Amino acid sequence: MASLGRGFLIQSPLSLCESGRRESVDKQNSQSSFRRDAETSTRGRVRSPKHSRYGFSSRNIPKMKRENPTIEICPGITRRTVAYGKTMYQMIATLAAGSRMSAHSHPQEQIVHILEGQMRLIVDGVPHELSSGDSFYLGSNVPHGVETVLPTRVLDTFSPPRDDYLAIDEKARQRAAA
Repeated sequence: MASLGRGFLIQSPLSLCESGRRESVDKQNSQSSFRRDAETSTRGRVRSPKHSRYGFSSRNIPKMKRENPTIEICPGITRRTVAYGKTMYQMIATLAAGSRMSAHSHPQEQIVHILEGQMRLIVDGVPHELSSGDSFYLGSNVPHGVETVLPTRVLDTFSPPRDDYLAIDEKARQRAAA
């Protein structure tokens, strides 16, 4: 894992040990945070936070709309909302080779996982080469832009949700229904 300053963090498959486990410090940190968040059952077993704190099971997970429209963000870059909730928003972005998104910022924190392809993330004017399997974190209001080297697909997660994107989705659905 490499920190590049100003709320930016890259998680690469190379940060995993050969055995597939993170270094012991990261492992201890994740275990201790899991223990803080998890709840112990009456039998002394640790239950997953999503089950114990929020009552989720496969029966009551909300269904997400598959008909979410594909929206062009800028030339060569489209997005489609995958899921959202009260505190998070997730989308798939498809970027054509050679496409660019100029430097911008937003109040949401953002985590991007590169599903396939290769792109150059520019944070505060400094380029960072990223490819399939890499993930990165951007803090709120951190200026960043993107240039793609190869056709690329990414999974973007924002917190809090992108209400601006959700409003655009709703307008597109209404136009399609009319």
